[in-house]
Amino acid sequence: SIQVRKDKKEKSTLETEESAMNKDAHRLLEEARMNFNREMLRLLEEEQVNEAKRDEQLAAVRDPNERKKLEKNFGLERAKAQMRIQELDSRHEQELAALTKKLVKACLLYTSPSPRDRQKSRMPSSA
Repeated sequence: SIQVRKDKKEKSTLETEESAMNKDAHRLLEEARMNFNREMLRLLEEEQVNEAKRDEQLAAVRDPNERKKLEKNFGLERAKAQMRIQELDSRHEQELAALTKKLVKACLLYTSPSPRDRQKSRMPSSA
């Protein structure tokens, strides 16, 4: 009876600690996502400013040959910007996957049964 109460208390403590660990893991992932979103937003806003400048430059050009050169250069700039955006997105995905894997591994290690628990679970049910 004392052992049963002790086991229930240990189980309750472990469940509370596991719940706290899960909340921390979710908080860490959410913080990472928010930081990644801020970084992506900065990049997109920067590109939006660059695009507005390109539009102004194009509007100021009257010579068709000069306009064609600008459009070609701007096309290259846009392609580079698209690559930066894709690279940032890919890096974010990789970092989130690595963080998730690390947190899952930590949770699994933390919640793995102790050798004492394994011994208990292997005892015949009639004991």
